[in-house]
Amino acid sequence: MGIRNVLLACTTMALCACNNDPSGPGEYQSLDFEANSSAMYSWNASEEDSTGQTIFVTTDTIETKVTSVDDIVGEYTGLTRMEAFSIPHYIGTTQVWYKQYPDSLIEVAYSSAGATPVVLPKRVQASGLSVHAIAQTGVPVRVPLIVQWLMREKGIQDSVIERDENRVVYRFPLAVGTSWASFQNPFLEMRQVEGYEMVAVGDQTYWCAKIRTTLPTLAPDLEWFDYVSSVGLVKRTLLFPGVAVTISDNPDGVGQYVTFKESLILMN
Repeated sequence: MGIRNVLLACTTMALCACNNDPSGPGEYQSLDFEANSSAMYSWNASEEDSTGQTIFVTTDTIETKVTSVDDIVGEYTGLTRMEAFSIPHYIGTTQVWYKQYPDSLIEVAYSSAGATPVVLPKRVQASGLSVHAIAQTGVPVRVPLIVQWLMREKGIQDSVIERDENRVVYRFPLAVGTSWASFQNPFLEMRQVEGYEMVAVGDQTYWCAKIRTTLPTLAPDLEWFDYVSSVGLVKRTLLFPGVAVTISDNPDGVGQYVTFKESLILMN
């Protein structure tokens, strides 16, 4: 699959490589895209009730690819185009275009139209969150599933081709303590490098930058962590406690509060 030197960027699916030793201490200074690189990830989302009992779970397998390193969108040239799609539930592809500068990597444009995996919940009476998020979402790589659901709840559209405001994926160097606003419209997204640590997945261990993402104005209690190595996004963990959802049979009812968890883990 040519996964070496592939990096999936945080709430994006950027497949790129870092100019650092992946097996030991060091802060990532820059990224280089590699044409035709690809990677495969296992994805999981679940809900737990107030007692900690799992009331919903769904899984998927997602493939990501670098399909071009010289695209043009509007006034931007030399863009890298990334694609992601569900392997078992494929009916479309999410595309994202990136531009790299000496001090940053930005997202210029994206398209998720038609990229709706058909994933069914493993219970008869699913919550409004589960049914609507999974029935209408794009591939949950660029933007986590719960964030897509929150955006729809607020009436925020997420299917444009060219962004009015560029999304700052990374600020270089990725030094511990570095923080930045990824974007501010239609809501604020903040990112910070929390540290570096060794992360084990399967039988492999990777030296990773731990990047924390928060949405202060959209969902102050929501946060997720991306563990990024030179071989790719090794792991993503997301936790959102106290989510108010309704039952699909009674969407206007009082509903219940659940804890939402989501993960993305490198498979190859």
